[in-house]
Amino acid sequence: MTADLRLVKDLDTSFLFKVRVGNGEYMKVEGKGAIEVETISGTKTLKNMLYVPKINQNLVSVGQLLESDYSLSFNDGMCDIRDKKGILLLSAKMVNRSFNVNWKKVCLSANTCV
Repeated sequence: MTADLRLVKDLDTSFLFKVRVGNGEYMKVEGKGAIEVETISGTKTLKNMLYVPKINQNLVSVGQLLESDYSLSFNDGMCDIRDKKGILLLSAKMVNRSFNVNWKKVCLSANTCV
């Protein structure tokens, strides 16, 4: 879910309903579309992301990632997300029982040897 319409590609505005968020409140969904995110292995597309104008943060559910053929593993307060080839996309540390990711700050790194 996102409130940032600039992130959503191919917005389908015929997809209208309400969704319940973590605090029990219902929020109006005004469409769905795809969002592109930068990962350590390149740009990935998350499909069927909901456009919720009044939400104050971007949220991606575990179920949504699994339906998109990503795998998740949780160990020692960390969550690793991998694509269907097993390539690591990102690791996120648990903070207040959530895994927060700043997509724009996912670092790329390379190692060299001689």
